Amino acid sequence: MSSFPAKMKQIYLVLSFMLVISIVQSRIDFIDCGTNNISVKKIKLSGCMYVPCQIQRGSDYFVQLVLASLDSRFDAVEVTAYVSLFGALFPVNATTMTPTFYNDQEALLEFKLVFCQSLLRNRALLYLQATYKSGPEITGHLCVSFKVQLV
Repeated sequence: MSSFPAKMKQIYLVLSFMLVISIVQSRIDFIDCGTNNISVKKIKLSGCMYVPCQIQRGSDYFVQLVLASLDSRFDAVEVTAYVSLFGALFPVNATTMTPTFYNDQEALLEFKLVFCQSLLRNRALLYLQATYKSGPEITGHLCVSFKVQLV
């Protein structure tokens, strides 16, 4: 009987470790809503570990889009964001933080979102879009969406 508490302790430690790993490796599940010449690998939103992401109205958030491929070079990126609430689209102020960074296997696009205080508290879809241009020509476009909870 004395080994039973030791075994329970081991099981508890293993389960605790698995929980910590799942939190650290959590990701935002997203929907591709129209991507061309770009492959989105994952999305990170400051303060969000899982969907629906809790969004405090009137607050700033930072987004990182990890891109698995970006087929062509570009000289400009235009980012836009919208919240879909009750079938209507409401703009979210989006500004590019840094130019897209490349390494051997992926690219990173970072931008800042500012959510308006006047948005209604409710569940919504957040749409993120980026258009890559070389001069006047569009070389790639991405659109992703995921669930948020406006609080």
